[in-house]
Amino acid sequence: MKKLRAWGIVASILIFIVIVALVACGYKIGEKYKDNRLTLKAVVKTFNAEGLALKEDKSKSPDKYVLNGVKPTIYRVAKSDDTLLIYIFESFGDKKEILSKTHKFKDTFTFGEIPYHAKNTLILFIPAKIPETEEEFISFSKTAKSISDIVFEKLNEGKERVYKGESESWEGTLILKYYEHRFEEGGVIRYDSYYEKTPALQYKKSDIENVGPLIFEYEAGSNGGSAEGFTLNNEGYAKLGSSSGTGAIL
Repeated sequence: MKKLRAWGIVASILIFIVIVALVACGYKIGEKYKDNRLTLKAVVKTFNAEGLALKEDKSKSPDKYVLNGVKPTIYRVAKSDDTLLIYIFESFGDKKEILSKTHKFKDTFTFGEIPYHAKNTLILFIPAKIPETEEEFISFSKTAKSISDIVFEKLNEGKERVYKGESESWEGTLILKYYEHRFEEGGVIRYDSYYEKTPALQYKKSDIENVGPLIFEYEAGSNGGSAEGFTLNNEGYAKLGSSSGTGAIL
């Protein structure tokens, strides 16, 4: 089997991202930012408009979930027994400070409580029960994804860029999903961001069975990475995993 070093396409894509990001997303000294804090009314209205109806649940006490004096409003999700807590903080800075003082909501890989962040809000999804069967897991995943999509696309005004490049044998694609916000609070500019990068490669020739495993490398300014061991599927595609984080969008 051929062991290919398939890095040139992806490297050029990522370098292009750096150039675009620096031009399009840079902060200009003296630039003013609008007050784009979210209100409880706006959050609930958005969920309802996107088909995930919320109904306030007054049978549960918000005192149980208080965070340094900030109490959530509690809702039932659609027609289920699932719960959604919505915390509204006075500012993004207040939210950041309060959450830094608690160990809660830091584990995003749990079925018990799933936190979602949007500007000055914290939204917590608590399923009625931990899924045990395949059917329960499918239902749980569908609701969690719907909440995630609404928070990313609508509340955070998330964006997506798709970059492509190709050579005689390969076509590379990089999908960049991200959001970034700047808040002017008390004369201080605060920055909030999130990104997820998903690269993929397609082999364009017919001898797929003779290709692999792949070595994947990229460079983007001072950043770079590599991985190996990826293989092509029967259609000549290789998904190279994804990475996510916060900080400047490159």
